[in-house]
Amino acid sequence: MDSADVRWPPSLWVAVTPPAPDLPQLVGTAETDAIVIGAGFTGLSTALHLREAGVGVAIVEAMEPGWGASGRNNGQVIPTLSRPDPDDIVARYGAAGERFVALLRDSASMLFDTARRYQIDAEQEQTGWVQPVHSPGRIKIAERRARQWSKHGAPVELL
Repeated sequence: MDSADVRWPPSLWVAVTPPAPDLPQLVGTAETDAIVIGAGFTGLSTALHLREAGVGVAIVEAMEPGWGASGRNNGQVIPTLSRPDPDDIVARYGAAGERFVALLRDSASMLFDTARRYQIDAEQEQTGWVQPVHSPGRIKIAERRARQWSKHGAPVELL
């Protein structure tokens, strides 16, 4: 698909990003070590890290890089999940859960480090984030999450 054929939904991404270059279409057959489906943040990061490890990678994308959810966000980098909490993940998945929580905890730093390493000018600022609560009942949830993330090595502060 040519870049000119892509019809983007309205978003800030579309308003400030130049058109993508024309990318080759998959024709015939190809051999590779790994195939990544989707050229959003997750797919491109996966492909990049596989290549850094010496793995041959092909990326298959139906539209353009960033066309899906990656191109429809507000540019926030928030290394957490709305649920489940870190302790719930570890309780359910054990050592794999511990690794996932550590990956999630470090994901924002990994993103900013990657941008610096590859000199990607995304006008990024690594300043942390504030997670406000909107009702007294949510304060207990915020306190629990702050305790849990602190226990798992995240530099959190409850204000």
